[in-house]
Amino acid sequence: MTDDATWERALNCACSQFESYVRRDELRTLEQRRIALNDALQHAVGIIELGRANGDRTRGVELERVGFVIRELADGRKVGCSPDRFVGSDGVLETKTMRPDLLIDLALKGAAGFPSEHRAQCQGILWVTGRLWLDLKLFYRRMPVSPTFKIFRDEVYIRELAEAIEVFDYDLQQLVKKIRAMGGGR
Repeated sequence: MTDDATWERALNCACSQFESYVRRDELRTLEQRRIALNDALQHAVGIIELGRANGDRTRGVELERVGFVIRELADGRKVGCSPDRFVGSDGVLETKTMRPDLLIDLALKGAAGFPSEHRAQCQGILWVTGRLWLDLKLFYRRMPVSPTFKIFRDEVYIRELAEAIEVFDYDLQQLVKKIRAMGGGR
């Protein structure tokens, strides 16, 4: 039997998954997501921490470590994210690992090389935290380059994202009701 706290965690949306809510035609099954997440986490956790430390050193400023940030919406629903660091009172640092061949390609493209697959997560973090800008730092251990892309709030995109999250949340609530009616929960 699942307790109410577990259901609540399942019903709250996290920024790292925002892209899948927006790109509904490409949703993967929960099992596929779990497998992909486990594989990615096993590889990335240590490397990401190195990237964060490198970001701390190269900025010459103290960055604030952050836990899970929750934003309560007007209707009482909640969304959340776990940014890597806060920068001052209006910025965020988000660090991602990337294969060296892809990292070099982005570094050579400069600002035009922003990896669009991170747009939903970055804008979602800005939405949830209320911050004005985010530095997306791409990193791979022992690579001499670590491109950083500065992203500013895009209020139009954030509105679209919030609407997509609302639709996702409604669909999820309907699924939970169905499962509970089948005896799958309280």
